[in-house]
Amino acid sequence: MAALPPDIQTWTNEAATGLLPKRSVLSAKDWGNAVHWAIYRRIVALKERFPTEFASLFPEITVDEDRRDSYDEDGPRYGQAGTSRLDVLEKVNTTTYCVYDVKTGTSGLTRKRLLEILEKLPKGVLVYIMEVRPFE
Repeated sequence: MAALPPDIQTWTNEAATGLLPKRSVLSAKDWGNAVHWAIYRRIVALKERFPTEFASLFPEITVDEDRRDSYDEDGPRYGQAGTSRLDVLEKVNTTTYCVYDVKTGTSGLTRKRLLEILEKLPKGVLVYIMEVRPFE
């Protein structure tokens, strides 16, 4: 069976919907973190249940200046200094990656952030970077 395309938008919408009752009591940062971790848990569960179909999807992945990621045996740790965290990375194939950047606040992807992402991923790989917002 071929790999299933991820539905990050739907998963983001569902996470945000489930957390709406907490929206009024959490800070914007805490609510955004809760949405991100709900998406993370969803992807981890899918990877456990369907390891082949979701093998190319990596939630909350950390990448360093040497272009190693936290799934590499000698890769960086989550949140390690000098690293960048990607909300969701999909390694479509060896030459194409998709980065899904979940945004729950008013700020969007900046040129600086786009360049930071590109600088941390392998050279020569075509990278699509998509901003994902709840309910859009």
